Amino acid sequence: MTAREALRLVALPLTRPHPGKSGLVYLYAQRTNLGSRESETAQKPWVNRITEIGSKQWLKMGSASVTSWKFKVYNTGESFMDRIPFEEWALKTIEPAFVAKPFESLKSDASTSQRPHGNNCKGSNAESTGHIELLYPRLLGPSDQLITWLSRTMAEREPYHRKWMRYNLLISPLTLPFAIVPIVPNLPFFYLMWRAWSHWRAYRASKYLNAMIHNRLIIPRQSKILDMVYDGAETVKNPQNELILTKAMSVRLKDEFQWPEHSERELARAIEQASLRLSGEKMVV
Repeated sequence: MTAREALRLVALPLTRPHPGKSGLVYLYAQRTNLGSRESETAQKPWVNRITEIGSKQWLKMGSASVTSWKFKVYNTGESFMDRIPFEEWALKTIEPAFVAKPFESLKSDASTSQRPHGNNCKGSNAESTGHIELLYPRLLGPSDQLITWLSRTMAEREPYHRKWMRYNLLISPLTLPFAIVPIVPNLPFFYLMWRAWSHWRAYRASKYLNAMIHNRLIIPRQSKILDMVYDGAETVKNPQNELILTKAMSVRLKDEFQWPEHSERELARAIEQASLRLSGEKMVV
């Protein structure tokens, strides 16, 4: 990744916040100031290259005949993916190759560790000094309340993902007997390894954000775009609605922020999960 790249977080309320509670919030991670596509491709780490190869192979299974075992595995796998908590999906978008760099700067930039959180720092300054810009709508309340929520959430996610990463790695050898089954690959083993990898990505990201919060390097800033989208939404205007982010709003957010196409899928998954949680349904660990 190029030195000109920076990370921006966008806090998107999924459910209506209440006094003292932020509700369910999707933390969208966006890379800004990207270099050329050629340089980005040339500097892709091996983890990303392997991930892309695996993703392409997985999508090929989805194009197989609907009566084949490949398509059935793909269909079942997609349903499992949709039930993985959106918090994990969001953290996974913070790439390990990017995460590794700021830890070095935290040690050398001691002066910024004493800087208080605030929304008076411009995005360009945040990017150039290694800060993370955190955009949010006024619906979420004051910035210190948002930082408190983020700190509490990351403090919970880091040990959670570390625990389940180790658990999946620990029990994966128990699936080796399935390897004797002819033709069909050892699906339980691949699933456990994929879950371990997923938890590892989320663990690294949560650990990184915890360090940034501790060093006061996350700068919250109220966004006019988010205010415009949320303030004009009928779901927000009607106090009876607990689920306030809609798919139509996610499309508008994608267009306003110029997010990639797959952001619609990510937000749609989060919206669906928020609806299920409001009804009391649990997600997959």
